[in-house]
Amino acid sequence: MEMQFPPRQPWIWYVIVWSDGTREFKFEDYGPGWWTARELDAGYFDHHGPSVHSEKRLFGIRLQAKTLGPPMKFDFAWLPKEVAAQKWKEIGLVDADF
Repeated sequence: MEMQFPPRQPWIWYVIVWSDGTREFKFEDYGPGWWTARELDAGYFDHHGPSVHSEKRLFGIRLQAKTLGPPMKFDFAWLPKEVAAQKWKEIGLVDADF
């Protein structure tokens, strides 16, 4: 995507999908730091482990809650485009997820 302000600046979104199929909430990375993009280019990803999802009731209303997993550092490698496209199909990612 492109940001509206400043114009034409890239706007990068990420979605983490764990091996069991659960997903984290999407998050964004933007300049001038581009911290996540820099980490990935350096071969690692510093984030947290899988979140624990729970549901609570407050005055009869169901509320979704999420507790972040422990801090973790993951090794990372870019996949070739064809392999990445196949992985997207396998885990059911579409552009609307971002």
